[in-house]
Amino acid sequence: MATYYSTKQIADLAQQELCIKSNKTLSKAQQYHDVVYREIIYGYHVLATAAQIKSNQIPFSLQRVRAQLGRYGVPQQYWWDWLHKNFPLIKITKMGNSIKGELSMAEPQIPIDIVLASGNGKDLVSAIYSQFDPNSDLHFAPINVYSLENYCRATRMEGNKNETIQRNLRAAEIILAIARECAGRLPQVVNFSSFGRTYYKGINLQSVHKTVRHAALGACYAVDIDTSVFNWKYAMAPFQEELTYTRELIQDKDRVRRSLALLVFGNNSDYSIKTVKQVLTAISFGAKSETRCWFKRDGVWTQGSVSEIIRSKQLREQLFADPWMQNFMREQDRINKHIGDSLAQAAGNGDIPETYLKDLRSERGRISKGKLIAWAYQQNEQQVMRKIIEAARAEVLLQVHDGVYFKTKPDMPSMQTVLRAEWPIARLSIEEIDNYHYRNRELDQEHLDFIREEERKANLGLDPLVNGIHTETLSQKHFDPHSEPDWEMMMQVQYNELFPQPDSRMPEFARKRLGV
Repeated sequence: MATYYSTKQIADLAQQELCIKSNKTLSKAQQYHDVVYREIIYGYHVLATAAQIKSNQIPFSLQRVRAQLGRYGVPQQYWWDWLHKNFPLIKITKMGNSIKGELSMAEPQIPIDIVLASGNGKDLVSAIYSQFDPNSDLHFAPINVYSLENYCRATRMEGNKNETIQRNLRAAEIILAIARECAGRLPQVVNFSSFGRTYYKGINLQSVHKTVRHAALGACYAVDIDTSVFNWKYAMAPFQEELTYTRELIQDKDRVRRSLALLVFGNNSDYSIKTVKQVLTAISFGAKSETRCWFKRDGVWTQGSVSEIIRSKQLREQLFADPWMQNFMREQDRINKHIGDSLAQAAGNGDIPETYLKDLRSERGRISKGKLIAWAYQQNEQQVMRKIIEAARAEVLLQVHDGVYFKTKPDMPSMQTVLRAEWPIARLSIEEIDNYHYRNRELDQEHLDFIREEERKANLGLDPLVNGIHTETLSQKHFDPHSEPDWEMMMQVQYNELFPQPDSRMPEFARKRLGV
């Protein structure tokens, strides 16, 4: 049964038992309510899974709550311990583990809908950002509220219960609530990596699903460096002419990925191609066909391997038995050895500051060549990105490692020139992103029905659809690929008009004089 406690009730008992002044106990009682409610709101909106919400179990940080409420008396005691014992607002159902980074699980004693209903956008913002150091650096991402509202409305209307879609919807709704309270901006708590990249803690556009990110940014342009890791490694190798398989991946990555996906999985589905892309990325940082390796994932060093990406031993063996893959792996091993040896020598000579090297050492104190390569890549990646952004002549909305979102169309030729000066065969890709538009299908049908009725009246009672006439339908141009002109042929005709081809009957001496 839910129990409710007033701040006066809490303050009176604290004053009586702990002999603390009433004004202090009143403020502490209010803080107790605020801190616990914020933690519940944060756990519900940001941390909890759908299954946890359904079972009324919310992730809850006891360590954070204790720190926020502070201590009292001599010897010092945590306010949380006394307040929770006498006025429990939650029931701890599972204790967390700070070593493993696991939070406790709590069951709110007051129904969760009442806790959430008592809050508003300001409470949600307070709950989210109170988790971080108030002196943290912030990067503000502009949010297109109109576009994100449409995404949320359309996703809710679809009613798809898929867990991924529901998780994306929750993330979008949180970003939207924050943006409404923060003048259309999303404050992102910066988490700088010693490896060179910028990551963010908590709610941010970098870690959400791309569909949510695009809806949140609205109309903009996304620019990425194609196969950036391999381009960097290629640029670092003094034997580039011998790297034919690596060059093939860089210059024709889509065909290579499709070919490998077909080889391993027997299809070219998005999932299969993305899986192959993951394998190639792991290989770029030194992964072997069976051995385990360290690589960077979402800003955290994790121990992963190809066997964790493709779990079937048979499919892995099929992939690595392919002649193209074997030659590609030999090239990658050669490049990794060259870069790793060069960097290890630089580290040994003291050319790399110890502040970086401490993050690159293993538990035994040895420098990991895999981490050293990853560090060097990310350092160079960020230098290249800075130069590309300077050449873009467009406002930056968000940077995501080797990609960047611009408000207006950037100067692609200048950016490509800068990129090629650093990485000789690298290419940029650009995607135009539109606002997310919501269409109410019911209203669309109502509009069509209205038009049909008006046309019936205008045609002396004849139903235009029944009689094969419908001006609304006729006025809509439908795309028919078979009716499209042969653009290549038209371009060839225009080319021939601008640059007439030499007459095949022209005498040889005339050809030489004309230089054709």
